Amino acid sequence: MKNGTLPGFDDSYTWFLRPQLVKLRKGVTEAVPYTPGSADAGAAALNSRVDTVEKAGNDGRVALASRSAALEAAAMSPRSTTLNANPDFSFWPDANGNKAPGWEWWNAAIGDAQRIPAEGRRSGWAYRHDVPAGTDMGWWQTPILIDAGWWVFEADTILRSGSYYGVGITVDGIYNFDFAREKDTNGTDGAYGINQRRRWSKLIKINEAHNNFHLMQNWAGFAPMEAKQIDWYYCGIRPATDAEIAARKAIDVTIPAVSARVKVQEDALADLPNHYATAKQATDLEAQVNGTADSNLLARANQRAVVIADGAVGAVAERVDGLETDYGGGIASVEEKAATISGIDGRTAIYWGVTGSTPNGRTGIGLYLKDGSPGDFIVNANMLVDGNILATGSIRSLAFDSDTMGRTGSASWAGSIEGVVGGANIPFSLTLTPIYPRGRFLIEAAIAISSDAGQTTITNNYQGTGKQLRVTRVAAGGGLFLRSYDDQGNVYQVSNAPFQSLPVLATTTFGTTFVATISKANYDTGVTDQGDFYQRLIAASYTVTSISMKATWIAT
Repeated sequence: MKNGTLPGFDDSYTWFLRPQLVKLRKGVTEAVPYTPGSADAGAAALNSRVDTVEKAGNDGRVALASRSAALEAAAMSPRSTTLNANPDFSFWPDANGNKAPGWEWWNAAIGDAQRIPAEGRRSGWAYRHDVPAGTDMGWWQTPILIDAGWWVFEADTILRSGSYYGVGITVDGIYNFDFAREKDTNGTDGAYGINQRRRWSKLIKINEAHNNFHLMQNWAGFAPMEAKQIDWYYCGIRPATDAEIAARKAIDVTIPAVSARVKVQEDALADLPNHYATAKQATDLEAQVNGTADSNLLARANQRAVVIADGAVGAVAERVDGLETDYGGGIASVEEKAATISGIDGRTAIYWGVTGSTPNGRTGIGLYLKDGSPGDFIVNANMLVDGNILATGSIRSLAFDSDTMGRTGSASWAGSIEGVVGGANIPFSLTLTPIYPRGRFLIEAAIAISSDAGQTTITNNYQGTGKQLRVTRVAAGGGLFLRSYDDQGNVYQVSNAPFQSLPVLATTTFGTTFVATISKANYDTGVTDQGDFYQRLIAASYTVTSISMKATWIAT
């Protein structure tokens, strides 16, 4: 800025490092205090872009056409007091540029530095750098007036490979934030953590004015300087708040951002010599509101469609639709697939399916009338339910195919049989036949069995030693065994529970018989010296007096 020079003075200029333009309200009579901040401080950073690519060509045999379009609109509210320019790299119009505007290379411009989409949190861009080992390098901003006082260093990064050794923030190499040796905002320290989003915030007192602010990728002051790949989402310095100064601690600040994206990809191919043609279309919609690194609000919708006509195979048409919502890691999604196939061999097939997932593992299908009352859902097809059915209402049927729907059998026995080593057979059996290779066994059982397992007898002054002998009965594998087998050797074991459900494991039709044995384990440790006492563990005894069982096979 140049005005007339006053008499008696040399030629004069005024240099404004970062002027401030403020809208004044009516009635203001005093000068407005200067607020340090970047060139875009206090205003929302807005980004929008439209990218369209179209290609077409043929070589006399094959014709190909493709079109892709991407639309994005995004906005974020930066910290109004961030001192350095472009702290979140949101302004980076040159896709091939190796540094973001507002930043300059410090010492050496080596390694692969590139602009990447700032996925998962902010709009705009992030900064990725493949950093070689052993060379001082980074970005810096200068001149940037950093007065004496309390300041806060802040950063947001993801380490893709290597380590944080050599990485950090510094003012003139005097006031430092060493990422490898200091804690992040979550209280986590350490130089590693591949693919983990880490935010950094440090309160620091600067005792004199400085002009240089550095984002260090490798610096001898943070040695060793190791090779790495790192993504930067934010790097800034701001004045500390009164609360932070009082607490002597940096307070993490949430930076909300919103973004919306649309992406469409279309391809068509015709291959005359191979009698092949295909067309594909993919559409993606996304809307996102982001807060801290580990919290977001996200909605996605996508659609994929493809048709293929292949003279050697046949015709295929497929469509996939997906919906997903996410809030703070609570994700709900649903995907619908549909496909048809017509082969040149005359065979045809269709497929339709819906897959849903929620954090609690539940999804629902509803059909309602205009007044909100339940409607009628009619399925005009044969159905196979691979799983359990729980009905809160009644189930009615005009007819059941009793031969294929189920089998039921009951048996009981009473007496007294004690288990022996190797097992004693119990005169109990229950046979079901035929059983089809699907469904489940529903078992209702009442078993009366007694045992001395867990009981301990004590003999004092064992053999004049003055110490006790403790003899304890242990199960050691003894007890009642009630089971059946199918023709493929699969075992269906019944426990003492009153109700059990056992899936059929066979792949062919079979007949099965439930039988019972009771056994005592061949187990005796002998007397062992335990220091303060002697111990002996022996197999427990088992006696069964009754078995009552009902087995039902239900087809699914």
